[in-house]
Amino acid sequence: MRIAVTYENGQIFQHFGHTETFKIYDVEEGKV
Repeated sequence: MRIAVTYENGQIFQHFGHTETFKIYDVEEGKV
């Protein structure tokens, strides 16, 4: 599974609809 997290200025950004940058994480067997 993949998880997209909003990301801005080197930090996780809380407003999903207000950022253009995302970090993508792969999750396998419960590990990121």
